[in-house]
Amino acid sequence: MTLIRGIVAHAGLNPYRTRRLSVRSLIGLTRYAVASAQMLAVLSVPGYAGFIRRNMPRPVDMMVIGAQKSGTTWVHAQFQTNRLAVVSDIKECHHFDRGRLGSLRHYLRQFGDLADDRPIIEVAPDYGPLSKWRIKAIQRLFPELRLAFIARNPVTRAWSGTRMETSFDRGMPVDAVPQRDLLDHLGLPRSLRYADYAKCLQGWVDIFGSDRLRIFPFEMIEGAPSELIADLVAHASRKTTHQQQPQQTGGAVFNGNAANMHDAIRQKLRRDYLPYVPSFTAFAAPIDARFAWSQIAQDWTSDALAPQDQPEQNRHALVVCGFCPNPDANSSGQKLAFRRIEEIAARFARVDVVYFVNRLDRLDHKNAGPHWPENIGTVTAINLTWRHRMAGVMAHPRLPVFAASRRCAGRKVIERHLSNPRYSDFFADFSQGLAAIPSRSFGLFNFRQHDIVSRLYDRKAQHATGLRRAINRIESARSRRWETKAWAGALRIETLSVDDAAFIQQTCPAAEINAQAAQGTITVPAHLRTCATIIPGRLIFWGNLSRAENIDAAVRMARDLLPEIRKTIPVAHLWIVGAHPAKDVIALEGDAVHVTGFVDNPVNAFCAAAAAVVPLRFGSGVKIKVIETLDAGIPTITSEVGSEGIAENKLLISTRTDEQFIAETCKVLLRTLPM
Repeated sequence: MTLIRGIVAHAGLNPYRTRRLSVRSLIGLTRYAVASAQMLAVLSVPGYAGFIRRNMPRPVDMMVIGAQKSGTTWVHAQFQTNRLAVVSDIKECHHFDRGRLGSLRHYLRQFGDLADDRPIIEVAPDYGPLSKWRIKAIQRLFPELRLAFIARNPVTRAWSGTRMETSFDRGMPVDAVPQRDLLDHLGLPRSLRYADYAKCLQGWVDIFGSDRLRIFPFEMIEGAPSELIADLVAHASRKTTHQQQPQQTGGAVFNGNAANMHDAIRQKLRRDYLPYVPSFTAFAAPIDARFAWSQIAQDWTSDALAPQDQPEQNRHALVVCGFCPNPDANSSGQKLAFRRIEEIAARFARVDVVYFVNRLDRLDHKNAGPHWPENIGTVTAINLTWRHRMAGVMAHPRLPVFAASRRCAGRKVIERHLSNPRYSDFFADFSQGLAAIPSRSFGLFNFRQHDIVSRLYDRKAQHATGLRRAINRIESARSRRWETKAWAGALRIETLSVDDAAFIQQTCPAAEINAQAAQGTITVPAHLRTCATIIPGRLIFWGNLSRAENIDAAVRMARDLLPEIRKTIPVAHLWIVGAHPAKDVIALEGDAVHVTGFVDNPVNAFCAAAAAVVPLRFGSGVKIKVIETLDAGIPTITSEVGSEGIAENKLLISTRTDEQFIAETCKVLLRTLPM
């Protein structure tokens, strides 16, 4: 499908428009083939171009070759109504790009009465990006042809054209066209090609020479319309001025459909279309020095950067979350996700939520569910199963498993929401949330990155062997490829640490990134934790004990590190606090190790702890568990993985080796022992 769209786009047709094979389409293809063959004959058959020129009543004097949505309909109406030039009855013949009229004879007939001396002008804004061989054929047919180009701000022109074409193709008002479809249209190679005025015009200048071309700013239609029409007619007539002053017919024939330019659209236009402004004005300045192109470029840039959207409180938003947002979850990430939804709901008129439920989420599931804010509309939960993982791997073999499974499980739901024109703003929480979105729609989403998933698989591979190491390396490579594409495509990125933001910025310099320091989800009042509440030798490990990285850390702490610590501090003992302990964790229970399982409130455990230990070997991103123990005033000894992305804190002790971890833990415990 992509190849077919590319071929159609380069043929000058609109690839965004649905087409079916019919008699009419076959006739159109035949005409295109005939016109193209005749143009090739003009170039390759000796004497053929001269034969045609000798037998045509009069040659075309001038072509207005662009730009689209730059007032060319209004210009055609002025020529036609005031009889200033001979123009075709239809505004655009589309002969030299689409071959709509078949033969040159039929094309010339469109200009009707050729008896008077009025110039013959074709208004054809689609001719701008013609390929050079077609331009050369036009030059052979009309050696004295003059060219005119009306230049509109590429940003506003692209937005106007996108609104018109998507609305027209679907037979619906712009307000009914989804943001996703508008964004898709702006990303078409055809749309981008029409915006590169300098490249389009360079092809014409290479064939005809710069002296044949006149460039006019679009602003003349409003500021000096009579002068614009007079100059166009004079240029076509090879005169410096034109004697007849036109009578204005009023405003533009087609003003376009008004529509709010939402954030994702504006950002797309700034990224992809605004760079064409300086390249064009640098091209135009030496060719047509009558206008202050540098000032025009500044005005166009200012217009492109101006906000053009309605207030947030009048807009609807969609949130896609990679896990189950739940204020009562045992994983801090899910708590943060729910808090984020509450923040978004406070800003927008209505918010709809789609989230995924995996095995760990189901452990926290409560029948009542969370209490959503009042303006939360539809809430859709998508259950992930092993079938989705298998089907996703087969359907999307280049994607990491977390992305492939969610693309498979949420395909219909996500498509239904993305095709809904009600939404103006889109948010994705977790990499697993954005992973459910087709890559072509990344540009719609404000993306909050909790952790860099490829790092997780890198660290797993370091501590694995054999087949498991190979699998983790493959997943790391897939995740890194997906993350790079996601960072480059997302509207905005928010991270939970400055370190992650810096890494993403280095990988994708053009990405718009903001680091928001993560906050804990547990509050321990200062007066509750005192010297009297601290139990000498008490170490705690706090976290969701169904997660693989926490299981590994708890087992390693109890079996490998605690015995070494007890050689120096015999009273040292470990409390493993957290919900859903795995069998390996439960088996650690003994004289010096206590596994609490789920606790309604960990405040009492925090108040009794002499130190918190976090000997993580893998995982990535900011560890909320570490922030929570630090906020509670507990000295926290961690590995480098555990302290990743957390700002300096006098209570945080980051270690590189097991020996250093043991030594630092002993130092902290010694300070809590009675003298």
